[in-house]
Amino acid sequence: MGVLDYSNVRMVDFECMPLTLGYSTTRSRRIPNEAIDGKGVQPNVILDFNSKEWFNEVLTILKQK
Repeated sequence: MGVLDYSNVRMVDFECMPLTLGYSTTRSRRIPNEAIDGKGVQPNVILDFNSKEWFNEVLTILKQK
């Protein structure tokens, strides 16, 4: 839905048809260099789930915390 870069959505109903317009009233200062919408919040650690060792990597990371 894209509600991290643009937020505080206002809804307006059209009287002449059964439609609703949603528009944002604020824009994040991260844009355009650090936008989140379209890619999501990126993790601190990226695991390779195709590897058989991903679970051991998780255990190692958790033990360090």
